[in-house]
Amino acid sequence: MKIGLVTGGRWHNEPYLFLKRNNIKVILFDDSSKCFLKKKYNLNNYKLKSIKSFKNIKLWSPCNDLGSALSDYYNKINSINVSTRRTNYFNKIFDKEIFLNSSTNKII
Repeated sequence: MKIGLVTGGRWHNEPYLFLKRNNIKVILFDDSSKCFLKKKYNLNNYKLKSIKSFKNIKLWSPCNDLGSALSDYYNKINSINVSTRRTNYFNKIFDKEIFLNSSTNKII
């Protein structure tokens, strides 16, 4: 089994190790020259724009970031049956207005 890990920041270290422990081949997608996983484990990484050419692998990003949005988008386009993230509940709990600093009108 192969999984495309979208972005390889330090927060993706534990998920990467989990995949390796379970004998799942990982294909790393990250544009950064300072990619954490690439440096730490001497991995080859593909540019994010090359995701389009990988049609038959599931894409995953363990963080709720650009990588998760790209993963959900391309999994849906490629008709790969995986659950997409639903953030409605998350957005209700972590409402930005709650974290708005009224004195500076900046989101903390």
